[in-house]
Amino acid sequence: MVRDRFLDDRGPGPLENALYDVQLLLTTREGRCHSLKEVEAAVRAAGFGKIRAADPGLSDPTRILTARA
Repeated sequence: MVRDRFLDDRGPGPLENALYDVQLLLTTREGRCHSLKEVEAAVRAAGFGKIRAADPGLSDPTRILTARA
């Protein structure tokens, strides 16, 4: 299970996540936000399947990605 802020697949957005991405770039060595497709590909490459993404309906712009081994 991954709960994070994901960037849009088509560009740098939503705004809150793009700003979080800039903050990560400024304060960590290699940190950045990833798109949901990037994370799905990494999870699949690690051997997981049955990948699903969901909006938990929270007030922040996070999403939850789940997968099964």
